[in-house]
Amino acid sequence: MKKTKIFFDMKNEEIWLNQQRGWKLVHTNGLRYTFEESSSEYRYEYIYFNKSKKELNDIKNQIIDPEIEYVCHSNTERRCC
Repeated sequence: MKKTKIFFDMKNEEIWLNQQRGWKLVHTNGLRYTFEESSSEYRYEYIYFNKSKKELNDIKNQIIDPEIEYVCHSNTERRCC
């Protein structure tokens, strides 16, 4: 399923994502959201890093918790969801 949504506040976007029960976010460009149907529960959280793209990639590669899945980032705002 694809949805198009515009948010001006990351907190509101995070709330909206967490309301998408039964759907797993697989990609977003910050405007269009692509979901897959899922029977699992997901909790989405934006984390803001004031880092370069290389530093963000290093952080992403250090995520070892199997409960955490890196979904996307925005080059302009340097955020992860």
